[in-house]
Amino acid sequence: MPVPHAEPGSGGRAAAPSDSTCSFLLQPLALFRSCAPSSRCHTFNVSKKLKTLITTITLAIGAIPAPAEEVAEIDKPQVIEISAAELWKKLKGDWKEEDRPAFIDLRNPKEYTREHLTGARHLDPEADDFDSKVAKLDRRRAYVVYCQDGADSAKVVATWKDLSFRKLYHLTGGWDAYEAVISGRR
Repeated sequence: MPVPHAEPGSGGRAAAPSDSTCSFLLQPLALFRSCAPSSRCHTFNVSKKLKTLITTITLAIGAIPAPAEEVAEIDKPQVIEISAAELWKKLKGDWKEEDRPAFIDLRNPKEYTREHLTGARHLDPEADDFDSKVAKLDRRRAYVVYCQDGADSAKVVATWKDLSFRKLYHLTGGWDAYEAVISGRR
């Protein structure tokens, strides 16, 4: 269908379209022509319909859920392997206070009592109340998890991935590696 055009002497207004030509899809230029709302030109009504259509499409796009894979990736905690040297550096001031993680020491009680990171919480994986203590941990916090040599803490971090912790750091090499780093720096 032809697009209405301005007639000579009409002041640049488009000729009034018939009801069948009011669709903005068929007459895109009709939206940009000026006419009085009281005239037979239906641009005013088409503009309202266009606004309604744009609003509906915008709302519909926003209501589309993300694919399950993307949601699953968002929910999975971030697990970061951290070396003893990196941990030492971060503890010496590289961590902002609000980003500073809590520390979980998984060594046996005797090893923990002898020496541990300042502020570290002791959780014994062999204890009967281990699962209940883990359940009480704040999932919104970040944690550095370590054991004596890194093997037990690697297993624990692997199981904690499914518990929705925000961020988990695993100390590679465990306390042994950390002790070697700090003994060379003291």
